[in-house]
Amino acid sequence: MPAPRRDQALLPRPTRLSLRSGYFTLDAGTGVRTTPGAEGAAELLRELLAPTTGLPLAPSPSGDVTLAVDAGLRGLGREGYGLTVSPRSVLLRAAHPTGLLRGVQTVRQLLPDQALIPAEDADGGRVDRWELPCTEITDVPHRPWRGLMIDVARHFHDADTLRRHVDLLALHKLNVLHLHLTDDQGWRMPVAAYPRLTTVGAHRARSMTGRQTHDPAGATGSVGTTGFDDRPHGGAY
Repeated sequence: MPAPRRDQALLPRPTRLSLRSGYFTLDAGTGVRTTPGAEGAAELLRELLAPTTGLPLAPSPSGDVTLAVDAGLRGLGREGYGLTVSPRSVLLRAAHPTGLLRGVQTVRQLLPDQALIPAEDADGGRVDRWELPCTEITDVPHRPWRGLMIDVARHFHDADTLRRHVDLLALHKLNVLHLHLTDDQGWRMPVAAYPRLTTVGAHRARSMTGRQTHDPAGATGSVGTTGFDDRPHGGAY
């Protein structure tokens, strides 16, 4: 069976994408060159790839990987970017630093799947060379608001789980996390003046497992039955 094409791993799909022949190889000697304003994106690239690939991607004025902010690229907007990968170099450009952050996530998706897995969790030994397929990408988001809503009022998730969600949102270029923090089944948001909102209101003795419906004519009695799991549930931030 042929190996899957790495461009098929890109989610969301870029606005324009053209595959080229060949690969750019990342190894221990690969350096990263930045222009003013691109330093944060370079740090993100190292932060995300060093634990999984073992590559330092050290700063270098002559590095083969270039991250550049160019305010003249007006057609890219705030979050758009252009990525060119050739056998000898990688160029990631954007009109705004935010666009470079989006492009860094595309670089991650173009690499083999192991580049998304911490080395201590990966099967097999760590490789010394990583291949990035040659490609030409221009990507501008179609919608300014791209988000996920998590209903933590009804189903509490701890902070580590939410941080993991943030990482996954960034990987897929979503830019909004909406937390539903308060409802009749749980109050998750601390309010200093009213501590019982979380010491009491963030906990319940049991949770509904069925669906409760009401008479559309407005009667107070419910139609149908609702089950309960009888398991305590709670938490607050």
